[in-house]
Amino acid sequence: MLAAWFRMKYPHIILGAIAASAPILAFPSADGGEEAAGGGEDYWAVVTRDASPEAGAAGECIPAFRAAWPRIESMGNTVDGRAQLSSLFNMCSPIGDPVDVEFLMLYIAMAVDTMAMGNFPYASDYLTGGAGDLPAWPVRVACDEFVGVDVADTPALLAAVREAAAVFYNATGTLKCHELPADKTYDGIWDYQWCTELLCQVIFV
Repeated sequence: MLAAWFRMKYPHIILGAIAASAPILAFPSADGGEEAAGGGEDYWAVVTRDASPEAGAAGECIPAFRAAWPRIESMGNTVDGRAQLSSLFNMCSPIGDPVDVEFLMLYIAMAVDTMAMGNFPYASDYLTGGAGDLPAWPVRVACDEFVGVDVADTPALLAAVREAAAVFYNATGTLKCHELPADKTYDGIWDYQWCTELLCQVIFV
């Protein structure tokens, strides 16, 4: 976005700019008007649409994710529940406290988010850094994990969530277990930039 705005502001001195991951119209206009291409939750609404039948995904997908979030959160409030989550999600290290549970939910959401950004109609390693290909239409592939799953069966539901996230996290096919990122702030350079540029992102809806 900075590159695009710089080019727009100074076209007489900047010949061109590459503006990757740059939703420059997702803000109210600079003159104080109300028009904007998107609000704080609009990005996540688009991610959610990728998991819908309208986008070719299984109809069970969105209801399953929505059923899973409160159960993960509820289980995370007890020692026994966190032990079950550690087992169901095949964690490399036990989930220690409710804060870890929040990061587990973010870890899952980031898998869906990233697959939505790379929801191409062909296999690609663009978002895996070359470490294995995401399949064509990865969100559809992830959503297929919920087909035939009884959402009332919590272990089966959460196992399906694990496998859906693994479409991204196990693109190499060699992942032995899931590990929450060591940097639980997720403060990479991209996060710093979207935060300081006012792109509000809330939660997978």
